[in-house]
Amino acid sequence: MRLRRVLLLGQSKMLDDYRTLEELMEVERELCDRLDQQVNDLSELHQNEVANIKQVSASAVCSAAHGDVAKFPTFLIYATVHICEY
Repeated sequence: MRLRRVLLLGQSKMLDDYRTLEELMEVERELCDRLDQQVNDLSELHQNEVANIKQVSASAVCSAAHGDVAKFPTFLIYATVHICEY
């Protein structure tokens, strides 16, 4: 009788631990899903920003080629000066 009670208590403890682990795994799954979505959003934002920079850069190069340096964005002037220094 005593052994049976000990085994039942052990089984109950194991089931409680299992349920706790299941709950923790679900929380982790949800966190991973959210992180995955955030990474996707940031990747998309990065791609859009790179495309915008390329467009501004191309426009600035065209402006510079036509002698209209006043339209040359400041950050490109800065970047060009520093790149040319190397």
